[in-house]
Amino acid sequence: STPLYSSAASDVYKRQEYCMSDAQCVYGNCTDQLCKGKKLNEACKSDIECSAGLYCNGLVCNKTAPAKSFCNSTIKCDATGYCNNFVCTKFASLDNGKTAEVPAVCKSYYSHKGKCAPGPTLIAKNNSECPSTGFCSYLFNQTTLYESCKCGITNSTSFCSPGKGDINLAPYIEYLNSGIDKKCHISKGAMCLYLPYKDMPVEFHRAIISLTELTQGASLINNPECVKKTFTRLYWDAVEIVRKADDPPTALYIILIIVIGGLLVGAVVLFLVYLKRLRAEKEEVLDAEKYKTNTSEAEKQQCTLF
Repeated sequence: STPLYSSAASDVYKRQEYCMSDAQCVYGNCTDQLCKGKKLNEACKSDIECSAGLYCNGLVCNKTAPAKSFCNSTIKCDATGYCNNFVCTKFASLDNGKTAEVPAVCKSYYSHKGKCAPGPTLIAKNNSECPSTGFCSYLFNQTTLYESCKCGITNSTSFCSPGKGDINLAPYIEYLNSGIDKKCHISKGAMCLYLPYKDMPVEFHRAIISLTELTQGASLINNPECVKKTFTRLYWDAVEIVRKADDPPTALYIILIIVIGGLLVGAVVLFLVYLKRLRAEKEEVLDAEKYKTNTSEAEKQQCTLF
């Protein structure tokens, strides 16, 4: 299908509806940094012609249905939903044991015999290179499953991708539930991500990491710098952004040390001032008592004379 974005746009634009000029959109309409297609009730021939949040019923652009709505086709559900058992179901929303026509509707992103199930985990976690057998071993419900190795992105070496149970999907699930589906076109599906990615909150970048590890595990192993800056750039950019967010900059540490050090010095100075004042008060009391004693002795001597 023809995307809303122009084929002349960069790879970033080709994967998202984000834009900076009309020239980057197929329909020449970049509004609020988003490629806009046809509006509600405007004539259409295909879903891709309609704006985000709409689909083509063959005649005009219609609104997509929210989660839990009746459906007979996934295209009628919101961008982050799938028509599962005639109900619009959000991706990564069903607990283990629930009926799943596709694994993407499960919180584990894995299904077994039509039911959501805990994701398998890679047995040889410390060695991701493909065994001589050509198959990777995964543990699922105390049973070993086998899957063909995946090619790496730079050479002939193949690898074992992480198992679905090895990946932290929580950031991706949280992001899907944040209302992002209103900004994504239905053509994106589970890949619904909204740019400009560098201006998005850190939660978005955690979702990028989670989703990329889920879908492109082997492609991320042993990436040289040139690959990190091209083919897998979106992932490694997200990793760096999250790292900076989780690790406060050195300058901040220095400022905190200076502030804490200043507070400690101030506290010590105040304590010394307090001790000095306490000593002065004590000396005043002793002088007063000494004066009182001397005065009493003088009075007694005067009484004796008379």
